[in-house]
Amino acid sequence: MASNRTSGGLWTRARLERVMQVRFGTNVRGEIDVDAAAAALGVTPRTVRRWLVASSGRSLAHIPPKRLEQLIELLLPDEGVLAREQQGVEYARRAITALGEPRGLGVLPAWKAQHFDQPHEVAVISIPGISVRQVTISWVSATRRIGFKRRGRVLDKVVVPSRFHATVLAYQVLQDVGPWRFRATRRQARQGYTWAWMAGAPRVRLAETAQRCGVDVTDPAAGAPSGSGGGSRAKTEASGLRGRRGPGTVDGGDEGRPDRVPGRSRRAS
Repeated sequence: MASNRTSGGLWTRARLERVMQVRFGTNVRGEIDVDAAAAALGVTPRTVRRWLVASSGRSLAHIPPKRLEQLIELLLPDEGVLAREQQGVEYARRAITALGEPRGLGVLPAWKAQHFDQPHEVAVISIPGISVRQVTISWVSATRRIGFKRRGRVLDKVVVPSRFHATVLAYQVLQDVGPWRFRATRRQARQGYTWAWMAGAPRVRLAETAQRCGVDVTDPAAGAPSGSGGGSRAKTEASGLRGRRGPGTVDGGDEGRPDRVPGRSRRAS
């Protein structure tokens, strides 16, 4: 059933089952809540059960392409969220350029007050109990690093020069896992609900992604590739970002709201 191949790969019975469990929950017997799935997709519970019938988990799911597209739409962040992410990363790029101005003249007081001009940690975590990954951003401090671990198992992490570099890196991660993105609920993720994706996506290697999108890794112990130039000036990094796509300050970390663009000012416009 070749029609069940999407940009995110093949949809097997096991994948469909896993996604439906995360998206629609389970009943008292621990099975997929087919009633909730049927209501959301406009079909009968019997139809949902039929989609999940296969000889093995590796067999293609028997879900029609139209319904598969409908299911994927239920998983992905809406257009408003994606637009805010794009606005956020554009602001972050301008901010990186401003950070490179001599004598700190480009740094806004609001950025200093919120530590946006200081090193930030970007991490990929596995959310406990569900097959979901999440990218998170946090100002580097002992208390905030503890916060990462409380929210899930850390799979990878790097430290970058500023909040804005972290934003660009996180955005690129989300672009890379785009077809697997998942809009988590408040029960599933404490923060950064839209910065999540389903397990099964290609493995995220933050140091490699940072190098690819022109973001310097400042803490080699946190996953920098050998020979990476940790500590380059922000202006040099900014030149490497010009003309590239990269994430918004849609916050996947411990600071701010998901739709917030920090420190907006004429000086960074």
